[in-house]
Amino acid sequence: MKELNIDYEKVDSCIEKNFDKVEENEGDFYLLERDRLNANELGVHATPALSINNKRYRGELTGDAIFKGICSSYRVNNTPKVCTESYKVEEVKGKIEEDFV
Repeated sequence: MKELNIDYEKVDSCIEKNFDKVEENEGDFYLLERDRLNANELGVHATPALSINNKRYRGELTGDAIFKGICSSYRVNNTPKVCTESYKVEEVKGKIEEDFV
């Protein structure tokens, strides 16, 4: 650390302040650990990842495919109007050349 001019005291203080407080539900490491646990519960092991209704989405990461995934997650007879075949998504969103993902 000396060769790289890294202040050992600052690094030690940072570790103590952020990574030693997991049990106290504080610090940056706690947030990272909680995020990792949530990802594991959802089956996410790589990013980008997407979940719909707490289920891992495994389709293409394009707007249309994600939209269809969301629509297919509704129960039968509880699907919103925008998810029906007669609904013209293009008229609402306009003609977009690039995908948003």
